[in-house]
Amino acid sequence: KLDLKGRSAAVQHGIRAMAIWGHIVGLVEKTAERCDGTRGNSVEQKMWDRAVALYVGSTARESGAGGHLLYTLANEECYHFGRCKKGEEAPVNKYIMAKFANGKLNIDIGGCSNLKNDARDIKSLMTVPLIQAASRAMYTIDKEGSTDGALQGEAAAYAAALLPLIHQCGAGNSKIIEADMLPGKSVSGSYEVVKAAFERCYEKLGVSCEDVGGLVDFSKKQYKRGAQACGGVMPGQGVIEGFVGSFPAQSPTSESQKSWFVSVYKPEFNVNAYASLDLDMREIESLAVTGNKQDLLTAWDVYSGADGDSGGSGITLEDLADVGDLDGSETLKLYKDFYGTAEYSDKWLRAALNGESTESFSNGKADFTKLDLKGR
Repeated sequence: KLDLKGRSAAVQHGIRAMAIWGHIVGLVEKTAERCDGTRGNSVEQKMWDRAVALYVGSTARESGAGGHLLYTLANEECYHFGRCKKGEEAPVNKYIMAKFANGKLNIDIGGCSNLKNDARDIKSLMTVPLIQAASRAMYTIDKEGSTDGALQGEAAAYAAALLPLIHQCGAGNSKIIEADMLPGKSVSGSYEVVKAAFERCYEKLGVSCEDVGGLVDFSKKQYKRGAQACGGVMPGQGVIEGFVGSFPAQSPTSESQKSWFVSVYKPEFNVNAYASLDLDMREIESLAVTGNKQDLLTAWDVYSGADGDSGGSGITLEDLADVGDLDGSETLKLYKDFYGTAEYSDKWLRAALNGESTESFSNGKADFTKLDLKGR
């Protein structure tokens, strides 16, 4: 059974992995879908700008430090998986930001075909940190024997965020994730089985062994046992001094790849209200780690805007879970069809909050009645 801290972790990570991730993907896909060749379409540009703001946030920095949204998650997991040094910008973030900048240009010139490619690539690359976070939680639970409720809640959140994508790759693979990672199941789940299921879907997801990497044991300067990257991929050059293994030849990073939000992407519209939602995520993170019931309820007030603050933006994180205005997104349709409702993320989060079950879901039913507050 998940304790209070576990349910709190499920809410915290579920907001980022389900509500925010889904809204960003919905924005870029709808932007590409409605493109009609008109140059500099303001509606398309505004949606694209919002997606960038929601991905990076207002507190992430050029060094790779700071932040509380998916850009920061990618940087954190990049280090654990040997793709970058601690505090550096993840390679996937460099590519995502380049794709955002390229999409902005394609909106300016009415390049619809290329814009669709940008949206597709952004979605694929944004999947990488979800896979990494899910895998790392499962490894710690299964191979390192952790019974921490917070880790179980984290595993459940990233599993729920990935399930529809994995199901599209093959129903057998999604059944594995359900059986080994949903609430209360990760303690008896198998990291090796989950890892294999993810890797079988890399091609369908549009990601590579090099994108994801493998879990590194920094004390031994090698991959953790059984957690090596697929395809013989070694950690990035210079990430670990004295790493046990050989490094592949790598091309030097161009200066354009090193640039970040301000220099790579300058929004045409004021999207501060969206970027500042990372201030709400920061507060939720600080509340979720306590395992205290009142703090979880307070975190929910921050999510819903009941605290009257909304990061000073007037927009709430709960608003992002409402994807009704993002018709045209193939991915959100996929999620709606899998779970049987367009309100999948909000219903999942409410079940975690209240210790309930998502019995109404068509697939991926999460039973939080077996989790205590820490797990939720």
